[in-house]
Amino acid sequence: MVSTFITVFLAELGDKTQITVACIAAQYGAVKAFVYSVLGLATVTVINMFLGAGIRFIIPLNYIEIASAILFIAVGVFMLVKGSREEECGLAENVEGSALVALMEFGDKTQLAVISLAATTGGYLEVLVGALAAFTFSTLMASAIGGYLKKISGYQRLINVVSSLAFIVIGLALLLEALNLI
Repeated sequence: MVSTFITVFLAELGDKTQITVACIAAQYGAVKAFVYSVLGLATVTVINMFLGAGIRFIIPLNYIEIASAILFIAVGVFMLVKGSREEECGLAENVEGSALVALMEFGDKTQLAVISLAATTGGYLEVLVGALAAFTFSTLMASAIGGYLKKISGYQRLINVVSSLAFIVIGLALLLEALNLI
């Protein structure tokens, strides 16, 4: 549960979901943004946790572990190369919170992490609780930041770099473990 929380929380730092939640909070208020965003995140997380549980019984575990590690590394490199995105604010002004957040999370790196962790660990309840706790905490932070996002936008690149490097390090550790090197 703790490893899931850390993985998902670090992946959410500087993510488009956090930016969007902050934009929604700036327009509709922190409480409404928080509640709707957590509902959207919870819905997608439950769906992806079950998807990960199903994959575990179809594909050999070692293949899943290696693919998950490579996916983490690829996402970290992609985030590092791509940089931060701030255009989600404009979209957030015209779309209801939970639907927007749920749609944005399908296929997102944090949801891929949920699928991967559910498939590799088999600890479905721990993955679900850890992921939901991380999403809740990260969403609470983004909601609280709300209208102050533009004032701190100079730190967005730093947050993105730290988050990217964390994904790469986690991916490398997962790969070394999957290959029985640690």
